[in-house]
Amino acid sequence: MLSVSHNKGFQTVLLGVLFSIAVLAGCSSQAGKTSTQYQGIQYSQPEVALRDNARAICSYAGGMPALAIQLNGAQIPVCQLANGKRCDERALLQGSCASI
Repeated sequence: MLSVSHNKGFQTVLLGVLFSIAVLAGCSSQAGKTSTQYQGIQYSQPEVALRDNARAICSYAGGMPALAIQLNGAQIPVCQLANGKRCDERALLQGSCASI
């Protein structure tokens, strides 16, 4: 009888260890996927389609190319200046952006 209870205790411990490993493996693989997805979203930046001469004027003025999202969902390339003002490509090329 002693050997039967010892064998049953060993099986219980073994089952507990296997269950714990399965739970930990499931949690760690899920966390890795979430971290990878988050990194992809965090560092992705859209390409701004300003012409080269407008991009140069924007950089010279201390701004950086950005996308302005309109109410209808359209994305317009603009120059985002340090003071918060946004100038579209036409205004940059014509020199009518007041901050420049």
